[in-house]
Order: sequence, then structure tokens, then C-alpha cells
Amino acid sequence: MVTKRKKIQTSEREGEVCFFLNKEFYTLKEMREALNDFKFVCEGKIEETPGKMFKIVLKSKDSSKLNMLEHEFCNYSLGLMKNNMCI
Repeated sequence: MVTKRKKIQTSEREGEVCFFLNKEFYTLKEMREALNDFKFVCEGKIEETPGKMFKIVLKSKDSSKLNMLEHEFCNYSLGLMKNNMCI
């Protein structure tokens, strides 16, 4: 299954990135765990949208890392999902 990630906003001035992740692929539990693990790098929130997507907003504590924050968060969430499936 291929999941689409659509970045809707990146603001270097505010140090924030906003994107959507597919509810059929990503789990809320692991995304919340990833957000907690990322607390030293960014602040964020996860919102459930009416459709098939989660809205993720991450505010970086270091704006130089903003361009990779979305991808690292997604990869980390996927790694958590894989680890929890193996247990």
C-alpha cells in the first residue's frame, strides 16, 4: 500500500511544518508516541480530520532542521509500528 503525504505548509519564520498522513496506514498510538519522543526536537499536535487523514503540525525548536522534520517523524512512526508488530 502506498500512502500519500501531502505537505500543506512549511514556514521557516515560524519554524512549523504541517502535513497529512493516511489513517489507513499510520496509527494514532504510534504517532502520539513519536510526538512524545520528539519533544526535545519539536512541539506538535495530531488532529483527526473527518476524512481518511490525520493532520500533523510540528513546530521545530531548531529551524535549521525544519526541512527534514516531516520525513523523520514519518519514518520514526513507521519504525514504532514495525516494532510493536514484532512484539
